[in-house]
Amino acid sequence: MIPYFALALLPLLALSPVEADTRLDETLAAFDAQCAPLDSVDGLAARAETAGWTAFTPDADSSAGKLLTITQDAAEKSGVALDARTFRNAVYGDRVLFVAQVSATSGAGSVECRILDETGGAPDIEPLTQWAGRAPQVRTLPSGAASWFWPGGVRVEANFTVALYVEPGTSAAQGGVGFQIASARVTR
Repeated sequence: MIPYFALALLPLLALSPVEADTRLDETLAAFDAQCAPLDSVDGLAARAETAGWTAFTPDADSSAGKLLTITQDAAEKSGVALDARTFRNAVYGDRVLFVAQVSATSGAGSVECRILDETGGAPDIEPLTQWAGRAPQVRTLPSGAASWFWPGGVRVEANFTVALYVEPGTSAAQGGVGFQIASARVTR
């Protein structure tokens, strides 16, 4: 027989998987809405603002701030020009839209769009496979991040789409924690 106080907790326990699935669905929907096409950082930013995303500067110790800092440091070390911008939208809560364009003096570069869910958990592969329409390449990176990778991109003209989950306490956490999904396209 289940104690009476356990019965009171059943609705909360029953909602946990649905909430996680809903959160992932919302993150993927935000990505689908904001990260296509990968034309330019200006185009991505303009569409984001039209959709109600507001530019902001993340706190340096937040996941978005750490991601921005690592991206800026990598660009500086590589000697490339970087235009990176971060946005928030009340509809998507604590998720951050990160858009970036890298330009090298040789003319090569890339455009990237990413949704970072700072409090999102590690997803199951099945919802990611359903969303993408094909199975990803799955890896656990030496840094401790879990990676789901689709060469050729998903739903956008991209060189790749990748989903990452970074757990606190891993070496990958220096670039922020949580769940993120990104696509990038090489430009010339």
